[in-house]
Amino acid sequence: MNLRLWGILVAICCFAATPLLAVPIAVPNFSFESPDVADGTASTTITGWSPPATGGGVHDQQNAQYAGATGNNSSLPGTASGGQDAFLSLGVDTGGSGGFTSMGAFNVTTIAADTRYFLTVALGNRLDADPGLIGLGFLVGFTQTPPLFIPSASIPNGTFTDFSTSIGPFPAGDPNVGSPLGIALSMQSPPHNTQQLEGNFDNVRLDAVAIPEPSTMLLLAMAVALFPRRCRGLPN
Repeated sequence: MNLRLWGILVAICCFAATPLLAVPIAVPNFSFESPDVADGTASTTITGWSPPATGGGVHDQQNAQYAGATGNNSSLPGTASGGQDAFLSLGVDTGGSGGFTSMGAFNVTTIAADTRYFLTVALGNRLDADPGLIGLGFLVGFTQTPPLFIPSASIPNGTFTDFSTSIGPFPAGDPNVGSPLGIALSMQSPPHNTQQLEGNFDNVRLDAVAIPEPSTMLLLAMAVALFPRRCRGLPN
């Protein structure tokens, strides 16, 4: 096989083996440091996010919630970022139907064709409260997509742990291409809940990964398979 054909084959193989690159997308107030609140206090305002349907906001935790958190803006543990987090809370359920609350960041980016979006959030489980059932999802325009539900038993106690979900890719021509894409964080309580529940959220990340069209990947695979055959018998 001549060197030029070898070079083409190597280039194709390298392209096919190149990992898909994630492009970070800026998330408003991703670590919930705004508004700044005093140690052990909270605000019902979440800068850059819609207000929760019911109890929620941002707060600066203390040792009773997370070891080492006492002190204004002391760093939260695990995969959290900074000294404040967002929270959603639900009280005792007297009606027997369970509770639901949510918060959202609208129009974080615009949906592009052939792109998958990955949402990663650090979820916290307080030492002194149960987080209930947590939902991670997206907002396509003003419509919330079905969330990924994470039970409280899956969130380690006393720290923050990353959980992820994704949406897409949307093919060219899909009516959602060009629509605003946002983030939806939610919490549910079971029917007849008998305790105060609180879910904590921090370090929200959104990444975009371009997904090659299936036809492109097929052409690459065919090229890799056919080049050695076509090169047999050629002079070196």
